[in-house]
Amino acid sequence: MTLRHSIGRVLRRSGLWPRTSQTVGPAEYTHYTLGENSRVEALNVQVRNSTERRPYLTIGKSSYIAGSYVFERGIGQITIGDETFIGSGSLFICAQEEGISIGNHVLISWGCTLSDTNAHSLDAHVRRGDVVDWLRSAREGKTGAYKNWEGVKSAPIVIGDDAWLGFGVVVLKGVTIGAGAVVGARSVVTRDVAPNSVVVGNPARVLRGAAGAEVRDEFG
Repeated sequence: MTLRHSIGRVLRRSGLWPRTSQTVGPAEYTHYTLGENSRVEALNVQVRNSTERRPYLTIGKSSYIAGSYVFERGIGQITIGDETFIGSGSLFICAQEEGISIGNHVLISWGCTLSDTNAHSLDAHVRRGDVVDWLRSAREGKTGAYKNWEGVKSAPIVIGDDAWLGFGVVVLKGVTIGAGAVVGARSVVTRDVAPNSVVVGNPARVLRGAAGAEVRDEFG
């Protein structure tokens, strides 16, 4: 037994290694489907609180996909279109039925985060139980099993065709980024972005009257 396997066994016994998580490579298609001529690299899919044997992540044709895809409640689906790139270190969190939709010819640079949920209630009294519930589920090897989702707001995310997200971009719940739009590096997108527009900042705002040369350094 290798050192890696030994460490994995200890973590699983302690409940710190979620049993429903799996790192998937080109030869393993559980929980995702891969379109013709597409490639995945260091892809991680975590499906919590579900025994469904179905593709939670669907990847189109001729796409190059990395990153982590977490289905917090074992519901919803993340769909990725054709000829789309998603960089390493990116994190997608899905916690509602309508899921997250990524179009065709989309560029999502490394280190981006798309989360369709607030993750916690805005009520401090409700939040008090989150750590205790999470710790209990981790000790039992049932990551997230006792999480209280009551009062936690979630809404679908849609990324249109030909959009480009620079490195480190954060997209929050309920946002639609229109076709051909560009989001500058490290921007936090909290509201819809119009097609073919350029937005930057935290929160992201439209960059008005900017020529390509002027915004070049805003993106990754």
